[in-house]
Amino acid sequence: ASYFTMALLKKGTKNFSLEDLEEKIDFLGASLNTESNMFLSNISLSCLSEKFADVLPILGELMNESIFPEDEIELEKNKQIQKLKVNQQKNNYLSSVNFSQAIFGKNHPCGKINTAESIETLTREDILNHYHNILNLDTETTIILSGNIDGETLNLVNETIGEIPLKKREIKELKAFETESEKNINLNIPESVQASLRLGMPLDINPEHEDFLDLEIVNRIFGGYLVLD
Repeated sequence: ASYFTMALLKKGTKNFSLEDLEEKIDFLGASLNTESNMFLSNISLSCLSEKFADVLPILGELMNESIFPEDEIELEKNKQIQKLKVNQQKNNYLSSVNFSQAIFGKNHPCGKINTAESIETLTREDILNHYHNILNLDTETTIILSGNIDGETLNLVNETIGEIPLKKREIKELKAFETESEKNINLNIPESVQASLRLGMPLDINPEHEDFLDLEIVNRIFGGYLVLD
């Protein structure tokens, strides 16, 4: 639900249709993007300083009044199902998702593998529930401003974002890793002309650990990235 909530956030609000939003953003020369992954969701807004007061209310509208039209949901679901079918023919994708599942376990959020069925069964109610009960401003929310920031800019942010009531998110207890007992996993794809190899292991090291920086540097030298619990 997280991906679809962020992907569909700009598809219409109570006061503006998709076309209205796109026209307003284009007219103001602004860029408004959303992103969601296993660890976070974010909205990024870029515009000229002189247009900030005109663009910021659009962001506030998306955070409070998005409606997630049913037809847009179906379009996005079909798009993601087709994308999934293409990815399922790619060795890199197959090794990546199976590697995550082997490390984190099938019941951990980071170990779940999307299927066409899981996408098809997603409903508008699921997305609205995520939007209203999980994708909330709370004490863990971070707001970053960069550019020509003055008192007026901060007041605008406080008036638009600061007035949104903080809510307590529905956070499910994160299950511990259930690393697969099988250490060698082979995915036999006879028609494939390429091969993909994944090596890794779970480590109980967080950014405060004395070896974290050294491990991160070595990890990047080998072309990898750290997934932290």
